[in-house]
Amino acid sequence: MKARRAPDDRAYLFVGTSKGAYVYESDYDRETWKRTGAFLTGREVVSFVFDYREGRSVYAVSANDGVWLTRDLGRKWEQAGAVDGATKYSTIALGSDAESPRLYA
Repeated sequence: MKARRAPDDRAYLFVGTSKGAYVYESDYDRETWKRTGAFLTGREVVSFVFDYREGRSVYAVSANDGVWLTRDLGRKWEQAGAVDGATKYSTIALGSDAESPRLYA
């Protein structure tokens, strides 16, 4: 599978913790990184998926209260849906392009 770059040719790393999420950002050489966050403070964030179909959207799973969405690479978040039984072992995945816009959690 070919790696996909973010639309602004930057590298992003989303990190979930038991206390929220952080976003690390770098230019594509990845020599220096800038951290922002914590986002989703107080939530155990266990999984992320970048939605390449929309370009800047990222979904996150919280073991506390379901799926969250950011449309601006982590600056603002909105709840995208509940996932009954989400745990620290939960994961999230996009459906194939033919299944757009399905999201599996």
